[in-house]
Amino acid sequence: MEYLKVKNWDKWQSYRKDRGQPPWIKVHRRIMRNVQWVTMTDAERGQLISIWLLAADHDGILPASPSMIQKLCFMSSKPNINKFVELGFLTTSGCQDDVNMASTWRQHDAPKAET
Repeated sequence: MEYLKVKNWDKWQSYRKDRGQPPWIKVHRRIMRNVQWVTMTDAERGQLISIWLLAADHDGILPASPSMIQKLCFMSSKPNINKFVELGFLTTSGCQDDVNMASTWRQHDAPKAET
């Protein structure tokens, strides 16, 4: 499976890695002055924020499949991933094919040993 990465994820998102998935992401006010941001439609901006929320589950990495992103983000239409890459919000560089997309928060189904 191919993956995408949110460009500059580590620069804009800062939370402790040892605490698992973050309950939030940062959206900096400075984005309002970003030329690429203001050229997008309201719907595209909403999709991008949803993509960032999805990427927070895996340290800025997400699947490169628009249909998968649509399902995981509960979008009414497929996102234009190529546009987000062209605008510099997402990148294909630095993504590994062996990225573990499974959640780090797993339920332990094994019964506890009796004492």
